[in-house]
Amino acid sequence: MTTTTAPVPSIEVSSGASRPSALRRVAVAAAALVSCALPVTFTVTISAMLVTGADVDHRFHQLTGKGLVLLALWLGSVLPLIRAGWRGRRPSTAVGYRHLAFIGAGVVTSAIAAGGGARVLVAVVAVTGALLWAAIPLRPRLGGTISVDPVLTPLALFVGAVLMPYAADQLAPAATSSRVADGRTCSRQCGRSPPEAPCSARRSRTGWARGSADWRLSPDGNCSHS
Repeated sequence: MTTTTAPVPSIEVSSGASRPSALRRVAVAAAALVSCALPVTFTVTISAMLVTGADVDHRFHQLTGKGLVLLALWLGSVLPLIRAGWRGRRPSTAVGYRHLAFIGAGVVTSAIAAGGGARVLVAVVAVTGALLWAAIPLRPRLGGTISVDPVLTPLALFVGAVLMPYAADQLAPAATSSRVADGRTCSRQCGRSPPEAPCSARRSRTGWARGSADWRLSPDGNCSHS
């Protein structure tokens, strides 16, 4: 009686990882530097402001949408790409979508409220992110089946619904402030004192209106006050 042992097929799935070359790692390091320079600088600066108590009236913004929370989302979208690229591994689909979602949210936000250099900042985020995607040896697969987490997904939707009124309330003054700046430019051209910039400032088709003052900017660059 003889016994034969059949070979058992391996069920291990290859991760597709390979050790990156020295040149590839230099490219990843350079892309990581330009991608993380701004968020790391902002994080250090804002953290120092919180510790020292600078601009106490803006402490809430230093922590939330314009501060550390935004920077955490920014770094959280690029660091997994950098780590996977340095190791020669393919970033997960979720990591790829997270980075693209961060850029997409920035594009939408800057389109609504372009003041404060928002569009320039979003352009920096998008360009440095594109450089990072080009530098890593394996890019995320964006197709295929996506699983929905039964706990995190409802939690994210709930938090988004709670914060949406606050975000809309913050975007409205930001959009108004960029338009008020145009009114100030018009008033400076007229050689008069510029109007203030309250949140209730409004713009008509003919120009800026504040109380009985109406500032108009003609197509040739001249303005009038009545």
